[in-house]
Amino acid sequence: MFNLDALLPSELEAIDLPYIELYNGLVDAEVARRTWKPESEKKVAKIKEAQGWRLRPDLGALCMDGDASAPVVYLQANPSYGDDATRETHYRPHPDWPLSVAGSHIHPATQTYYRNTVFLHLQQEGISIGDISRKMLKVELCPWASKKWPGEGKLDAALSSFPSREPITRFVEHLVDRGALFIMARAWGPWFKAVPSLAPLVGTRVFKSRTPASALICRSFYPAGWDQLVAALRS
Repeated sequence: MFNLDALLPSELEAIDLPYIELYNGLVDAEVARRTWKPESEKKVAKIKEAQGWRLRPDLGALCMDGDASAPVVYLQANPSYGDDATRETHYRPHPDWPLSVAGSHIHPATQTYYRNTVFLHLQQEGISIGDISRKMLKVELCPWASKKWPGEGKLDAALSSFPSREPITRFVEHLVDRGALFIMARAWGPWFKAVPSLAPLVGTRVFKSRTPASALICRSFYPAGWDQLVAALRS
């Protein structure tokens, strides 16, 4: 039995905070390196991309949202945030909404994004937003929010050294053992490296999005697993 206390925001913050300053220093160094390159339209985009890799420790640590016993697990890279995000609006747990991002109590912009975009196609299959909230668990590989995920490379290696990675991967291994169905939106390589037991299940219980740039859950992004996903959320 996995002890969920290890995933509490306070626990993750206590072990990770010293590492965030070092990581953000690497991001700032990359931004500076890109800034010194010759002027071009691509340069502006590259600088903005690198700036988006900075982590926001003020928003707190969040690695899971939802019921730990939910049949469907939605694997993400790390939390994102809106321009006006605060610690109070970033994560708002509610007893009636296990998966809080599906709830009616959250920030209107977050509610609109998840209900009208991420979960739209599931609702069109006749699955209620309440069932999605009860039967889907969202797990982040990194519990710290940023505008963009840095992908694989030096910065991802720095993220993988965060102490929070260990309890998060142990938790996902527990989910694998209990027979959960997984959909993988982003960070496939880092997830497979962190939890090797996921890879052999691709095509049976693990399904990768065909468009990792989008969090949308729909048949065209998860064609092989769509019917299983819908059945699990309806059961």
